Amino acid sequence: MSEFERTLYRRVRLPGLGLVRARRHALLLRVLVVLGLIVFTSLLFWLDRDGLRDSHDGHVSFGDVLYFTMVTLTTVGYGDIVPVTPMARLIDAFAVTPIRLLVWFIFIGTAYELLARNAIEAWRMQRLKKMLKNHSIICGYGRTGQVAVNELLSKGVDTRTILVLDTREQSLLAAADAGLTALRGDPTHASSLIQAGIGEAKAVIFSLARDDTTALAVLTARQMAPEVRIIALVRDEENVSLLQRAGADLVIHQGRVNGYLLADAVDTRFSVGFMIDLMTCRGRFNLSERAPMADEIGQALGSFKSRLIVGLEREGSRYLYSADPEVRIQAGDLLLVIDDRKVSRVQPVAE
Repeated sequence: MSEFERTLYRRVRLPGLGLVRARRHALLLRVLVVLGLIVFTSLLFWLDRDGLRDSHDGHVSFGDVLYFTMVTLTTVGYGDIVPVTPMARLIDAFAVTPIRLLVWFIFIGTAYELLARNAIEAWRMQRLKKMLKNHSIICGYGRTGQVAVNELLSKGVDTRTILVLDTREQSLLAAADAGLTALRGDPTHASSLIQAGIGEAKAVIFSLARDDTTALAVLTARQMAPEVRIIALVRDEENVSLLQRAGADLVIHQGRVNGYLLADAVDTRFSVGFMIDLMTCRGRFNLSERAPMADEIGQALGSFKSRLIVGLEREGSRYLYSADPEVRIQAGDLLLVIDDRKVSRVQPVAE
């Protein structure tokens, strides 16, 4: 088993363990703080026990001090033990009262996190699920993810149909500032993908920092949504086939694409610029997949002057202009077209 496979196996076996540990550590820290405050307050009362009066037997024991500490920090006391000297009252006013407020803040904060926040988040997620349908999920809002989102927005995609799923606070804030729906979650966890509405999604884009994370996320997504289109970015070329077997419809190797452009630029002057122009919707030329327009039905692939129909797909078969220029276009075909973005066009004919 390779190191990559071992890492992937460990992540599959231990999903969400870091988050569980973080929550346990936070809760343990609060318990220790409260215990420390109780010990400190008890020590203050014990050192000044002569300033306290017990109406029951007139004697203040260590048990009485501990009891008085607990009822003082959690309530306003029962009146059976009271401070009677000026020093004892000053201690209660300026030392114990702030400690009492701090303890209550800890109690209230913990209750909010365990109960109220969970209820509020559940309500928000229900509202979010009702809004999400036929949307795109962007897993990983780093530089590549941001470029992908900007390109979708430039194509006219509504911001309400884009959801960003990330674990990083900075990325979530950047997505929110861009007007997107931002959801904190791990794309390798089924619960996060469920919250992102993967069952109703149009496509999922994985642009993550590690290939093992991407592989696990693709496996999880494909298992949960067999029909959704999955597009994954891979860093290591040897992992391309792995991502394809995991269920990705399209795997893009970042280094390979960049390498092709760099190599082509050695002996050409404007072909690389033309390719980049085709890849962005802000260029002069437009590369699109679409249904035929009314004036195209019945015409041959090579019969147009204002546009280049590179090829078409029909019932699983593909016909290219270079090999079959006389193939006639039919309603229901899927065309691959290059045309000038400035040329106005009518809408394609619906199937």
